Amino acid sequence: MSSVMSACTEPHDMVEYPLRLCVSQEVLLDMSNVCDVCGKGPQFGQNIRHVHSGAWALRAPRTKRRWLPNLQTVRADVKGATKKMRVCAKCLKAGKVARAV
Repeated sequence: MSSVMSACTEPHDMVEYPLRLCVSQEVLLDMSNVCDVCGKGPQFGQNIRHVHSGAWALRAPRTKRRWLPNLQTVRADVKGATKKMRVCAKCLKAGKVARAV
């Protein structure tokens, strides 16, 4: 546990879970819907209905939603070993991942 404590730069950045080292280092372990290369994750927002029938004093109905990244499971070469990774389509198209053959 002492190696985890020494990895953090500030004491208020400590995280209780042993899998995550530090909030400031942005270590993304055990998180779903996150690209392993660029760290892109879900975006949050609202759906807005554009049917404004009735009085203008009423706001348009809004419902919360989230947009998920286009993640693909890829077998990639990482430091000479084959590893399964979840990579977004933008990183695949940019060639940031070397696929294993």
